[in-house]
Amino acid sequence: MLAGTTQHASAALSNTLTWTGGTSTNAAVSTNYSVSPAFGGTNVFNMSNSIYLYVYTNTASYQVGTATFTYGNSNIGGLGFQFLGYDNVVVTNLGGFRLDTSGVVASNASGTGTVYIYNNANSNNQLTGNTLFGGNMSVFLGALANHSSTARTLSNNLNSFALSNLVVNSMSQTTIGGSGNTTTLTWAGTGTGTILGSIGVVAQTNVGGTSTNAGALIVTSGRLNIATTNAANIAASTGWNSGLVITNSGSVFVAGQNSLGMQAYNIKIGTTNGGTTTFGLFDTNVWATNSATTVALTNNFDILNAASAAATNIFQSVTGKTLTLSGVIGSTNTNGTLLFLNGTTVLSGANTFSNAVVVSNATLILSNAAALGVTNAGTTVAGTNGALDLNGQTIGAEAVALNNGSAPSLLNSSASAASLSGAVTLGADTTISNTGDVTLSGGISGSYALTKAGSATATLSAASSYTGVTTISGGALRASNASALGTNGLTVANGATLAIAAAVSKNNITNNGAISIGAGASLTANALAGSGGALSLSGTAGGGNGAVFTNNLAAGTSGSPMVLNVGSITLGGYGTIAFANSYNK
Repeated sequence: MLAGTTQHASAALSNTLTWTGGTSTNAAVSTNYSVSPAFGGTNVFNMSNSIYLYVYTNTASYQVGTATFTYGNSNIGGLGFQFLGYDNVVVTNLGGFRLDTSGVVASNASGTGTVYIYNNANSNNQLTGNTLFGGNMSVFLGALANHSSTARTLSNNLNSFALSNLVVNSMSQTTIGGSGNTTTLTWAGTGTGTILGSIGVVAQTNVGGTSTNAGALIVTSGRLNIATTNAANIAASTGWNSGLVITNSGSVFVAGQNSLGMQAYNIKIGTTNGGTTTFGLFDTNVWATNSATTVALTNNFDILNAASAAATNIFQSVTGKTLTLSGVIGSTNTNGTLLFLNGTTVLSGANTFSNAVVVSNATLILSNAAALGVTNAGTTVAGTNGALDLNGQTIGAEAVALNNGSAPSLLNSSASAASLSGAVTLGADTTISNTGDVTLSGGISGSYALTKAGSATATLSAASSYTGVTTISGGALRASNASALGTNGLTVANGATLAIAAAVSKNNITNNGAISIGAGASLTANALAGSGGALSLSGTAGGGNGAVFTNNLAAGTSGSPMVLNVGSITLGGYGTIAFANSYNK
């Protein structure tokens, strides 16, 4: 046996058959176990319906490459495997088998190599105990199905475990976890597993033919990749419809809509211990690749964190890909935070959750006015590339904290106008960029700078107290409240516009673009610096409603700063330019 490896004992399996070294003479003797020929050729094991743990230990230096063990297509009532010291192993020609608590353990000194376990009757494979997959090698298993009418747990501690097909028991209860919930399959452990072929159900019935279970796939820890998008997953009689529960520290990643079968139940996500759950988009690993750049899911989600749990529930896309969730995301309480990570996620359902939202290193696109659920817990945008895209929606009083200090963190990528009535807090120097017009009516606070980018108009219609500099680098920034523009200076870039639609007083303005003062509005400033930007004042031809620009620069003598540095002045209607003081040449 290799140093550092331990032999996994089994209380459930009554016989342990051990292969040691390079010849068959070291194998344990049993009437149900025969080897022919010696190691180096094809090893055939003929078994009756018995219960065995098979331990294969490579101690011979010449046993490199792939060791192949060919079984005699016999059904095995209870089975466990250990492979210690091999580069790669192939187990083939198995009949139907049942994996017991011994499970599969595969280790070697290098921590590389793969064990492949194939059989000729994949639909007959079962879990007869709470099975462990462990070791430092990779393992591929042909299939697991019919985990019987008793709840089972599969604990996967392998870094790389692939399963061709998985069959979960079907549901008969109206809710997952209801009475009679005795046939669940729980996926646990610390490793990563990937389902490649299909995922389906088998109905468990009692003697009278009545369905007696509330089976479901429950992922409590580790990572499960459902990489299959096989049409068999949604077949009418055998497609997977038994429900998915992600709890505590479980993670599930799917490749497409078919990965979730034909679910008749909402996907349930929540923790009882303040853990972190993840539901996300599968991308690629050594077993499978998801080439889709956009994945749209219609499933509903129930967020069910325990009342005392400070949980985090992650929805994770992939950089360069888009995950669209059009179902309803609901919650039973405000416990826990919904964290949107990586890539782009689109929320197009009328969501009812009341949890706080964090967008980190991802873009969250809102395609429904209720996408952020009950707007009372707030949304935070963080991370280098975090962004919230209003996408033409009218969003209610959701407080938004913008903590992304690099890329634009508040967007309107739609040509349609968008609005947000919640208060905005700047937690870093922030850029707002919009293709369509956007109105922020909740006021802006914070001690950081604000930059307006994009080609359309952003309207600030509430008093704001932010203390950083305001820069208009593209489109127009429209102030329709006297205190909308914060407390610091303001710069208008070439090609951009400051639009005044209220009685605004604003000092330290550098105008390299254009300032437009609307009819009935006024701007009072201590001169206009810059490289000769335009000044436009509107008015009503009939008089009495003209725009006013008042220069209140203090009276000066020779050498005073430029009083009114503009390249052009346009007066419309009764527009007025006034000087509060006198100035020397």
